[in-house]
Amino acid sequence: MDSNRDDDVVRADAQAPTEVMEPADADAEAPDDPALGSPGAQPQSRLGIAAFVTGALGVWVAAIPLGHLGMNAARRGREETRSFAMAGTILGYLGLALTAVLVWFLVRGPQPETVDAYAHHDVVEVGNAVGAALAAQGDLPAVEVAGEGYAVGDASLAGALDTQRTVTLTEVGDDGWCLELDYVGGNAGSWSFDSAQGVTEGGTCAAA
Repeated sequence: MDSNRDDDVVRADAQAPTEVMEPADADAEAPDDPALGSPGAQPQSRLGIAAFVTGALGVWVAAIPLGHLGMNAARRGREETRSFAMAGTILGYLGLALTAVLVWFLVRGPQPETVDAYAHHDVVEVGNAVGAALAAQGDLPAVEVAGEGYAVGDASLAGALDTQRTVTLTEVGDDGWCLELDYVGGNAGSWSFDSAQGVTEGGTCAAA
């Protein structure tokens, strides 16, 4: 009796329509993970533009880190301005290099040849002032270093030389004179202006 019932159940199941399960849609996109930078994520970063702007303005201290962050974000798909980030990084490093060169020149100071040229300018200017004062007063004026320039009698002269220096004026013979300018930082080390011989590089009034 139970066997017949089981056979009826089996035949009923065989005649029932089979439900076909729909396969998972292979084209369905998985949720994007912004942290992983999945292809479907929309670029949101503007670090590249910020790096380019700061680099163009010479703010290399900001352009370099922003540029690197922008390029990293571009690799993760979060940055759509990778070219701007790269350009900003390059500009930042150029600004850093130029700043380093400028600081080096400022610390190093002027070239010895430039110092010698400044000293030559000063000895000529002071010597001419001595000659003019002597012609006007009949006596040699007092000459000394005064701040960044020189004092010749009552007159003040601006100087080009800004290194440590000394200036002396001595009489030569009855009506001659010799001006000597000694300084540091140049190749010559001194210039002399003799009223009879003119300007001599490295010359001294004692030798005159």
